[in-house]
Amino acid sequence: MSDTGAKKSVGLKSLPDTVSAQTRAVHSGTRRSQYGEVSEAIFMTQGFVYDSAEAAEARFIEAGREEFIYARYGNPTVAMFEDRIAAIEGTEDAFATASGMAAVNGALMSMLRAGDHVVSARALFGSCLYILEEILTRYGVEVTFVDGDDLTQWEAAIIKGKTRAVFFESVSNPRCRLSISPPLRVWPMMQALWWWSIMCLPLPCFKTTANWALMS
Repeated sequence: MSDTGAKKSVGLKSLPDTVSAQTRAVHSGTRRSQYGEVSEAIFMTQGFVYDSAEAAEARFIEAGREEFIYARYGNPTVAMFEDRIAAIEGTEDAFATASGMAAVNGALMSMLRAGDHVVSARALFGSCLYILEEILTRYGVEVTFVDGDDLTQWEAAIIKGKTRAVFFESVSNPRCRLSISPPLRVWPMMQALWWWSIMCLPLPCFKTTANWALMS
């Protein structure tokens, strides 16, 4: 399908702010082709057509939001999923990966370097523990584990100027341990978010069991 043949995406911004969470979960990010399909189309192509060599060059330099280059980098089906997850979570954007561990590893590796420090809840999915204990430490990243529901331990473990991220699971898998996570511990979470924001720390959170939208 060429660029000129596709209709403009419905997109997340087309949904009014007044729609329910259920409607947002079903319709956010919907992109329809010129055929007007009701359900999301599954794009199986690897490549995309360009109107000219100049158009291809321009897209490879900087692709627009509704422009795609190669399926490994993104396609309309994945873009619909990402927009919908962002809408459900109430975030600015989302990035889909092939697995949860690819997401965790990619997020942590992209923000850390040798000499950095991470504070993590110790109640984690086993593969998350492997990334923190085995993979990150190979590259010179120091990791400190704390009881996720104890704010004083978080505060004591953070090293100003060295700690670059804090990490936890909303509900740990498989032991179902709760870290400081809304709305189950609203005031402690407010304190924690205030503390982490003062320290300017990213907050990656792995959500195997339940995301915050389902917990609210």
